[in-house]
Amino acid sequence: METYEIKLKNIAKLATEGKYTDLFTREIGRSVFLKLEEEIRKTKEGCVVVIDFLEIGAIDYSCADEIFARLILNLQHSDYGDKFVIFKNLSPHHKENINIVLEKKDLAVLVVEGNSWTVLGSLDNYLLQTLKTIMEEGKLSSPELSSRMNLALNTASMRLGNLSKLKLVRKKNSINSSGKRCFVYESIINN
Repeated sequence: METYEIKLKNIAKLATEGKYTDLFTREIGRSVFLKLEEEIRKTKEGCVVVIDFLEIGAIDYSCADEIFARLILNLQHSDYGDKFVIFKNLSPHHKENINIVLEKKDLAVLVVEGNSWTVLGSLDNYLLQTLKTIMEEGKLSSPELSSRMNLALNTASMRLGNLSKLKLVRKKNSINSSGKRCFVYESIINN
């Protein structure tokens, strides 16, 4: 799985002509968003874009709303094609402000922290449990999830489909053990 890393501090400096690594105001947020979106559009189809927050100072609510809520919403609407986004190196303050913005808009994103991961934003508990199962296994089909979590097959399929629409897992065509075509849903985090 191909990944592409974007250092947010470089995007912030480009967007503000080298002036800021603190992200305040909607105006700065819009400028940073446009530069970030430009970088994401350059990546290949199916790519996992890792946004690195290292050396970013403070982020206020309005700037987080302009950048990250718009980014995740556009991502979920497939405005960038079949691409995925992961955040890393967030401070507790970054997490708090971004989480509030995403929760308010019913959006979610994966955050990598060393060898572990978490979700920022809003994700129903049943989907979080399903996501944890996929992360543990690496990939699962609907029948495998149904068996593992003791769910009806249509419930397992719906959960996997919802996680795929949220861009938290990758949906791929596959062939099952009996030679039939099926979908497999896999982690977007390289383990």
